[in-house]
Amino acid sequence: MPNPENIVGKGREFSSTYQPANRGRKKSVFAQLKEQVKATQGVCISRDDCYKLCAMLIEQPIDNLKEIYKDPSSPAWVVSVVGAIMTDIKLGRMVTVDSLFDRFFGKATQPTDNKTEVAIKGSVPISKWLEQNIEK
Repeated sequence: MPNPENIVGKGREFSSTYQPANRGRKKSVFAQLKEQVKATQGVCISRDDCYKLCAMLIEQPIDNLKEIYKDPSSPAWVVSVVGAIMTDIKLGRMVTVDSLFDRFFGKATQPTDNKTEVAIKGSVPISKWLEQNIEK
């Protein structure tokens, strides 16, 4: 443990009566931005609200999506999601819907086959060596 006299800039130790001015963990950039938007705009969307809105957008007819996309009062991120959905519809793919489903429900598990044997010249496969050298 270092000698307290050798610590440069050592002041008072923090206690229950003496606390730093900026207590606690520094807020994330997202939390800072969220506070700033709430202070300036008076509105702040939660993660749950975002999921509900994306789910609603997926279920909308194409005509409604086109209206949302063209409406200048639509939030930028909603226009972005709607544009991605409409592009997927035009190209006949489901990239956006798949990624939104992965967000909502989690990615599907993909089982792997770990029983592949690699044959190296001049060596014995491990399973064969184990059978020969381990008593049953």
